[in-house]
Amino acid sequence: MSDSIISLIPFMSDSLISLIPFMSDSLISLIPFMSDSSHLSHPLHVITPSYLSHPLHELVARFVSLIPFMSDSIIFAGLFDIWGTCEQFLRMLQGDEDEHAVLLVNYFLHLEKKAWLLLGTAIPEGRTAYVITQEGGDFWIWNASTGEHFRRGDSHCPVTAIHCLVNAENIWANIQPHCQPCRMQFDLTNTKNWKPFFCRAFPNPGLSSVQPAQLLYYPTDQTYVIDLQDRIETTLKRKVMDWRPRSITRWNRYCMKTFRTLLVELEEARGHGLQQKHCDELEKVLGAYKMTGFPINMPDSELDMIVEAVYATGVHNTENRDVEFALAVHVHPYPNSVLSIWIYIASLVKKR
Repeated sequence: MSDSIISLIPFMSDSLISLIPFMSDSLISLIPFMSDSSHLSHPLHVITPSYLSHPLHELVARFVSLIPFMSDSIIFAGLFDIWGTCEQFLRMLQGDEDEHAVLLVNYFLHLEKKAWLLLGTAIPEGRTAYVITQEGGDFWIWNASTGEHFRRGDSHCPVTAIHCLVNAENIWANIQPHCQPCRMQFDLTNTKNWKPFFCRAFPNPGLSSVQPAQLLYYPTDQTYVIDLQDRIETTLKRKVMDWRPRSITRWNRYCMKTFRTLLVELEEARGHGLQQKHCDELEKVLGAYKMTGFPINMPDSELDMIVEAVYATGVHNTENRDVEFALAVHVHPYPNSVLSIWIYIASLVKKR
């Protein structure tokens, strides 16, 4: 481990917080994690054209959110918070909020958006990393691990305090009286509200980026995707039957076929304007059955975690002797083996 520690900034008027992420065996500053905006291109050039009807910034946020979340305390047990580069993150296909946020902000910079890495506090994460972008006269705060974004005044925004903002040029410490996003000013040139780390007295020495010159993307093996989809569906159907040892489990094949079609559309639409179409697709089923169930979407996960997520729905918990079940799985591949897993499960009881 290097003996050189880059002490960053006291960024609250009444507190001093150390911001020293490091990778491998050397402590480094935050700025080298930000790439030249011309470098880290997003993978959307290999995504099917049907997805390009959505805004690019939402698509890249979706891609980043589908990389599985894994805490550094699990990956690097016993060590301090380690930040991997974007290349390492895509190769390992797991990381915490830091890696998700750094990749997303670099994608946004490539799209020529005004974007900063946000370090602060959020619920339920505690100290964490988000991304903030300027959208016209407003600012959006992005949870890179989920793909969600919130306007700075949104009461549902999980960020409760912003401590500093980072881009490839500088680090700005929040020295305003307030740290809640809705009560802050975001003019970074106002030194009464934001304290820059680099200034005239201490100019940026021109730190080089630790990010690669470019990220490499490759198509995901379609055979693996189909096999995984079949394995998940077979396992879940068997588990549903195991969870109902005293009852016969009947499967409604027509409804399962409908679910498979819907899951493909849900991934493509990503929830935008699909509610009426969803109801229309289910009309024949809902006309004859009372249906209880819903779709689940998650990144690639261990099979036990997928089983646990389905069990937690409680859809199998019914004593009705006439109940039927429907279950379908769709796995959508993105580049570099990033997967979106959809599961639709429901119980069906004939209307009298």
